[in-house]
Amino acid sequence: MSRIARWLGRRRRARSTGLLGFALLLAAPQLYAWHHFRAGRAALAEDRPDEARRHFPKCGAVWPWGQRVDLRVFASRAARRDGDLPAALEELREGRRLAGTATPELIFEWALLQAADGNVSGVAVYLQRQADADPEIQRDVWEALAEGYLAVFRANDAYAIASQWTPRFPDDPRGLEYRGRAAIQSRGRGLQLGVEDFRRVLERQPGRTKTRTALAIALLELGLFAEAIPEFERLVQEQANQPDHRVRLARCYKMSNRSHEATALLDGVLSSHPDHGLALRTSGQFALGDLRIAEAEAWLRRAAEVLPNDSQSQYLFYQALLQAGHPEATAQLARAEQVKVQSLQLAELRSRRSRGRAGSTPPTATARTRTTSPSSNRWAAGSPYSTSTTTAGSISSPPAADTSTARKCSGTPASSSATSADSNSRTSRRPRDSTARSNIPTVPRRSTTTTTAGRICSSAATTG
Repeated sequence: MSRIARWLGRRRRARSTGLLGFALLLAAPQLYAWHHFRAGRAALAEDRPDEARRHFPKCGAVWPWGQRVDLRVFASRAARRDGDLPAALEELREGRRLAGTATPELIFEWALLQAADGNVSGVAVYLQRQADADPEIQRDVWEALAEGYLAVFRANDAYAIASQWTPRFPDDPRGLEYRGRAAIQSRGRGLQLGVEDFRRVLERQPGRTKTRTALAIALLELGLFAEAIPEFERLVQEQANQPDHRVRLARCYKMSNRSHEATALLDGVLSSHPDHGLALRTSGQFALGDLRIAEAEAWLRRAAEVLPNDSQSQYLFYQALLQAGHPEATAQLARAEQVKVQSLQLAELRSRRSRGRAGSTPPTATARTRTTSPSSNRWAAGSPYSTSTTTAGSISSPPAADTSTARKCSGTPASSSATSADSNSRTSRRPRDSTARSNIPTVPRRSTTTTTAGRICSSAATTG
């Protein structure tokens, strides 16, 4: 009997061990997905969207996590905050497909995407209402609005938002970073103000590469080459695959009488990237400054071909032709002036579009409930809403923002420049998806005399 009891005990233990192993085998993928979901959300909370984007796809590869709408919302948020707006749009489309309807979370994230893409007027009032109702999402709203204002060169409005952000959340460096970016876009004294804000951000979080890049570029434009050199040298070490850093470091070396090092850096960039526009233009500038006119003409001719819409490349090419006595100089000057005018007109057009156009009445849509039409294909065209939707809590277009109010609040210069001496000086953004701005849902305007920028500015003045 004792032998039989021992044998039965071993069978029970073996069965229990087998069941436990089978349960662990089933649970392991779920634990793996849960780990990456938590890690992605933590990275987003710590303002590391690039890291978050590496976690969410690993989570989505495990069933049923890939079918979760909230995962698509977070993945879209990470892509948007990383500057990849087309990818953010695709994540929202996938979330809409999985949900079968436009959920409130999808609609809110969609509105943030619209704002970040520069279509601020279409969603500002809706986002402000959401922020007023839930203080936890205020910073998400401010970030998207500030990003959108900067995208359409409304630096004063972006500065006003960031000035509200900073005193309310002093431990959040994003407010300082956006205030610095807005100040720099305003040019003039704003460059120095932006440098101060960027330095404060880096004191708290030295690992913010985008902030360090913006700081280094601002120091370069201020002519503080000795201060810019260590920043660019660090960036070259951290991002060896980014040739722009080496080109700008070469400019600093050249202006600091380190010509041999500058030439070596540029030669290295052009050997691996022969059509790098900034490197070609900088090589032409160096040659033009050293009165090597024939060499400058060759470099700048290539730069003008590679950067046809860069007014500085076109004008430098004109200077080289002029000093060479080339008959093509007059025509090149006209081309350079035309590119400059077109750049200013494009900036003005973007700014006007962001303020809203009189007489435009986008289709009505909802934020809470929705009835799907079988023939509805609005999401594929760039909108998550069906043509047959009606509810309260919808998005509406605000009146045009009063930038004079924002200027009084922010104290920044009254005008913002649409162009820069360095065509690559602003924080890089991935190519925009034109569908991300089409068919913006709205309801009739609510009657109000208070602009979005005015509300933000007055609130900031009260808080500060």
